[in-house]
Amino acid sequence: SRHIVSNCAGIDTGYLTHDENDLLRHDSNNWFAKNAEKIIFRKCHDAYTFLDDGRPLAGNPELYKTIYIIRNPLSVVSSLANHNSCSIDKAIEIMNNENHTLSNKTKKYDSQLRQKVLCWSGHVLSWIEQKNLELITMKYEDLHIKPLEVLREAFYFAGLNNTDTEIIEAIEKSKFEKLSKKEDEKGFRETPVKTEKFFRKGSAESWKEELTCEQASLIVKKHWQVMERFGYLTEEVKNMVDY
Repeated sequence: SRHIVSNCAGIDTGYLTHDENDLLRHDSNNWFAKNAEKIIFRKCHDAYTFLDDGRPLAGNPELYKTIYIIRNPLSVVSSLANHNSCSIDKAIEIMNNENHTLSNKTKKYDSQLRQKVLCWSGHVLSWIEQKNLELITMKYEDLHIKPLEVLREAFYFAGLNNTDTEIIEAIEKSKFEKLSKKEDEKGFRETPVKTEKFFRKGSAESWKEELTCEQASLIVKKHWQVMERFGYLTEEVKNMVDY
């Protein structure tokens, strides 16, 4: 978020270029981590990239831990299309773009700074193959299948000592049906302006009803190696697509 970096740096980032703001992002991330008085979860969309001088954009890795959440790219496509209010084909194009970025315009004062996302495989590998990160990987699908076990590991990794009872209570409060209903009643602040609904389906296998074989093939051809690494290249997928 632009305002976080502006507040940390004490400067209006709107006067700076994307590259100049990247320098501030590194420093502001370090400042934020050093001044945190408790454990704080921060979400980002960036791939793990580096500045020209070799420093990681995300800040010094000894100052934070990383929980990387991965999801089957075949299911990500429809979710991305909904979020961006675009077609499935356009979403596939974005996910296969090795140089994809968010908020990269130069003539618009966006609420977020530029984020280098890369393609789906590039994003995954940029994080999980770094040797200097203290990182665990969580599969979105496992959060559906065994939420207590997955979240227990995540909480422990983060340094929290919540009980199973507390974690189960959190799981109940954040069930998709409840969040979707709450969005219908009160809205959701992260829902894009042109998007009808943020909490769309919450299904781990929705791609089977939403993608054609040709569309699925375009994703698998590009990302099959990383998909196979995480168990997404199942026999069912192999029988459906041409890769």
